[in-house]
Amino acid sequence: MNVVDQYLPSGFMQGLQNFVVALIVLLIGWLVAKMISNAIQKALKKTQVDDKLINKFRSDDDKPLNSEKVIGKTVYYILMVIVFILFFNILNLNMIAAPLSDLISSIFGFIPAVLKAALILVFAWILATIVKWLIAQGSSKLNIQQLFSKLKITDDEETARGYMNKAGEVAFYLVLLLFIPGVLNALNTNRSVIY
Repeated sequence: MNVVDQYLPSGFMQGLQNFVVALIVLLIGWLVAKMISNAIQKALKKTQVDDKLINKFRSDDDKPLNSEKVIGKTVYYILMVIVFILFFNILNLNMIAAPLSDLISSIFGFIPAVLKAALILVFAWILATIVKWLIAQGSSKLNIQQLFSKLKITDDEETARGYMNKAGEVAFYLVLLLFIPGVLNALNTNRSVIY
Protein backbone atom coordinates (compact mmCIF):
# COMPACT_ATOMS: atom_id res chain seq x y z
CA MET A 1 0.00 0.00 0.00
CA ASN A 2 1.25 3.46 -0.89
CA VAL A 3 2.03 5.88 1.97
CA VAL A 4 -0.06 8.64 0.35
CA ASP A 5 -3.06 6.30 0.01
CA GLN A 6 -2.68 5.21 3.63
CA TYR A 7 -2.88 8.69 5.24
CA LEU A 8 -4.94 10.75 2.77
CA PRO A 9 -8.59 10.31 1.79
CA SER A 10 -9.14 8.52 -1.50
CA GLY A 11 -10.36 11.55 -3.52
CA PHE A 12 -7.87 14.05 -2.11
CA MET A 13 -5.24 13.55 -4.83
CA GLN A 14 -7.85 13.82 -7.58
CA GLY A 15 -9.23 16.99 -5.99
CA LEU A 16 -5.74 18.42 -5.65
CA GLN A 17 -5.02 17.70 -9.31
CA ASN A 18 -8.29 19.36 -10.35
CA PHE A 19 -7.46 22.39 -8.20
CA VAL A 20 -3.98 22.74 -9.72
CA VAL A 21 -5.39 22.40 -13.26
CA ALA A 22 -8.10 24.96 -12.42
CA LEU A 23 -5.48 27.42 -11.13
CA ILE A 24 -3.39 26.95 -14.28
CA VAL A 25 -6.49 27.55 -16.44
CA LEU A 26 -7.28 30.66 -14.38
CA LEU A 27 -3.75 32.02 -14.75
CA ILE A 28 -3.50 31.32 -18.47
CA GLY A 29 -7.02 32.67 -19.05
CA TRP A 30 -6.19 35.85 -17.16
CA LEU A 31 -3.04 36.35 -19.25
CA VAL A 32 -4.91 35.72 -22.52
CA ALA A 33 -7.74 38.07 -21.51
CA LYS A 34 -5.21 40.77 -20.59
CA MET A 35 -3.34 40.35 -23.90
CA ILE A 36 -6.55 40.49 -25.97
CA SER A 37 -7.78 43.54 -24.04
CA ASN A 38 -4.47 45.36 -24.57
CA ALA A 39 -4.41 44.42 -28.27
CA ILE A 40 -7.94 45.80 -28.73
CA GLN A 41 -6.99 49.04 -26.93
CA LYS A 42 -3.89 49.50 -29.11
CA ALA A 43 -5.82 48.76 -32.30
CA LEU A 44 -8.55 51.25 -31.38
CA LYS A 45 -5.97 53.93 -30.55
CA LYS A 46 -4.50 53.55 -34.04
CA THR A 47 -7.81 53.68 -35.91
CA GLN A 48 -9.58 56.53 -34.03
CA VAL A 49 -12.91 55.12 -35.32
CA ASP A 50 -14.31 54.70 -31.82
CA ASP A 51 -13.41 58.28 -30.85
CA LYS A 52 -15.25 59.69 -33.87
CA LEU A 53 -18.30 57.59 -33.06
CA ILE A 54 -18.31 58.47 -29.35
CA ASN A 55 -17.74 62.21 -30.02
CA LYS A 56 -20.90 62.37 -32.13
CA PHE A 57 -22.95 61.62 -29.01
CA ARG A 58 -20.93 63.72 -26.59
CA SER A 59 -21.51 67.40 -25.88
CA ASP A 60 -18.73 69.93 -25.42
CA ASP A 61 -19.40 70.14 -21.67
CA ASP A 62 -18.74 66.43 -21.08
CA LYS A 63 -15.30 65.40 -19.95
CA PRO A 64 -13.28 63.44 -22.53
CA LEU A 65 -14.01 59.74 -22.60
CA ASN A 66 -11.26 57.22 -23.26
CA SER A 67 -13.37 54.88 -25.36
CA GLU A 68 -10.44 52.56 -26.12
CA LYS A 69 -10.06 51.85 -22.43
CA VAL A 70 -13.80 51.33 -21.89
CA ILE A 71 -14.08 48.90 -24.81
CA GLY A 72 -10.88 47.09 -23.80
CA LYS A 73 -12.06 46.70 -20.20
CA THR A 74 -15.47 45.46 -21.34
CA VAL A 75 -13.85 42.78 -23.49
CA TYR A 76 -11.50 41.91 -20.60
CA TYR A 77 -14.34 41.40 -18.13
CA ILE A 78 -16.38 39.31 -20.57
CA LEU A 79 -13.35 37.10 -21.19
CA MET A 80 -12.70 36.82 -17.46
CA VAL A 81 -16.27 35.65 -16.85
CA ILE A 82 -15.65 32.91 -19.44
CA VAL A 83 -12.38 32.00 -17.67
CA PHE A 84 -14.16 31.79 -14.33
CA ILE A 85 -16.80 29.53 -15.88
CA LEU A 86 -14.00 27.19 -16.97
CA PHE A 87 -12.36 27.47 -13.54
CA PHE A 88 -15.54 26.55 -11.65
CA ASN A 89 -16.43 23.75 -14.09
CA ILE A 90 -13.01 22.13 -13.58
CA LEU A 91 -13.61 22.29 -9.83
CA ASN A 92 -17.09 20.76 -10.33
CA LEU A 93 -18.72 23.84 -8.82
CA ASN A 94 -21.63 23.89 -11.26
CA MET A 95 -23.74 25.81 -8.76
CA ILE A 96 -21.45 28.83 -9.35
CA ALA A 97 -20.65 28.18 -13.02
CA ALA A 98 -24.27 27.84 -14.19
CA PRO A 99 -25.38 31.45 -13.45
CA LEU A 100 -22.19 32.80 -15.04
CA SER A 101 -22.81 30.63 -18.08
CA ASP A 102 -26.38 31.95 -18.29
CA LEU A 103 -25.04 35.51 -18.09
CA ILE A 104 -22.62 34.96 -20.96
CA SER A 105 -25.24 33.24 -23.10
CA SER A 106 -27.59 36.18 -22.47
CA ILE A 107 -24.89 38.65 -23.50
CA PHE A 108 -24.00 36.73 -26.65
CA GLY A 109 -27.67 36.16 -27.41
CA PHE A 110 -28.32 39.89 -27.25
CA ILE A 111 -25.54 40.81 -29.71
CA PRO A 112 -27.46 39.68 -32.85
CA ALA A 113 -30.50 41.64 -31.69
CA VAL A 114 -28.41 44.78 -31.25
CA LEU A 115 -26.84 44.31 -34.69
CA LYS A 116 -30.28 43.83 -36.25
CA ALA A 117 -31.55 47.00 -34.55
CA ALA A 118 -28.45 48.90 -35.69
CA LEU A 119 -29.00 47.80 -39.29
CA ILE A 120 -32.62 48.94 -39.11
CA LEU A 121 -31.50 52.32 -37.73
CA VAL A 122 -28.88 52.74 -40.46
CA PHE A 123 -31.46 51.92 -43.14
CA ALA A 124 -33.94 54.35 -41.53
CA TRP A 125 -31.31 57.10 -41.38
CA ILE A 126 -30.39 56.61 -45.06
CA LEU A 127 -34.04 56.62 -46.11
CA ALA A 128 -34.80 59.67 -43.95
CA THR A 129 -31.83 61.53 -45.41
CA ILE A 130 -33.01 60.77 -48.94
CA VAL A 131 -36.55 61.95 -48.11
CA LYS A 132 -35.19 65.16 -46.55
CA TRP A 133 -33.01 65.81 -49.61
CA LEU A 134 -35.90 65.10 -51.99
CA ILE A 135 -38.17 67.57 -50.19
CA ALA A 136 -35.53 70.30 -49.99
CA GLN A 137 -34.08 69.86 -53.48
CA GLY A 138 -37.28 68.71 -55.16
CA SER A 139 -39.13 71.82 -54.05
CA SER A 140 -36.51 74.03 -55.64
CA LYS A 141 -36.57 71.99 -58.87
CA LEU A 142 -40.37 72.21 -59.01
CA ASN A 143 -40.28 75.94 -58.17
CA ILE A 144 -42.57 75.48 -55.19
CA GLN A 145 -40.99 78.56 -53.59
CA GLN A 146 -42.27 80.69 -56.48
CA LEU A 147 -45.70 79.09 -56.18
CA PHE A 148 -45.82 79.89 -52.45
CA SER A 149 -44.89 83.53 -53.02
CA LYS A 150 -47.43 83.85 -55.90
CA LEU A 151 -50.18 82.39 -53.72
CA LYS A 152 -49.12 84.82 -50.95
CA ILE A 153 -48.38 81.94 -48.55
CA THR A 154 -44.96 83.45 -47.93
CA ASP A 155 -43.53 86.90 -48.40
CA ASP A 156 -40.64 85.88 -50.61
CA GLU A 157 -38.96 82.83 -52.11
CA GLU A 158 -36.26 82.72 -49.42
CA THR A 159 -38.86 82.28 -46.68
CA ALA A 160 -40.53 79.53 -48.72
CA ARG A 161 -37.15 77.82 -49.12
CA GLY A 162 -36.70 77.95 -45.33
CA TYR A 163 -40.15 76.40 -44.86
CA MET A 164 -39.32 73.61 -47.30
CA ASN A 165 -36.04 72.92 -45.48
CA LYS A 166 -37.99 72.72 -42.20
CA ALA A 167 -40.52 70.41 -43.88
CA GLY A 168 -37.60 68.23 -44.98
CA GLU A 169 -36.33 68.07 -41.39
CA VAL A 170 -39.80 67.17 -40.09
CA ALA A 171 -40.06 64.43 -42.72
CA PHE A 172 -36.59 63.19 -41.70
CA TYR A 173 -37.68 62.71 -38.09
CA LEU A 174 -41.04 61.24 -39.06
CA VAL A 175 -39.33 58.58 -41.15
CA LEU A 176 -37.04 57.79 -38.21
CA LEU A 177 -40.06 57.53 -35.92
CA LEU A 178 -41.72 55.09 -38.31
CA PHE A 179 -38.80 52.70 -37.83
CA ILE A 180 -38.79 52.83 -34.00
CA PRO A 181 -41.25 49.90 -33.63
CA GLY A 182 -38.99 47.78 -35.86
CA VAL A 183 -35.98 48.65 -33.72
CA LEU A 184 -37.85 47.81 -30.52
CA ASN A 185 -39.09 44.58 -32.05
CA ALA A 186 -35.53 43.64 -33.02
CA LEU A 187 -34.44 44.26 -29.43
CA ASN A 188 -37.43 42.24 -28.14
CA THR A 189 -38.54 45.14 -25.97
CA ASN A 190 -42.01 45.45 -27.41
CA ARG A 191 -44.51 45.55 -24.57
CA SER A 192 -48.25 45.75 -24.69
CA VAL A 193 -49.52 49.28 -24.37
CA ILE A 194 -52.45 49.93 -22.05
CA TYR A 195 -54.84 52.58 -23.30
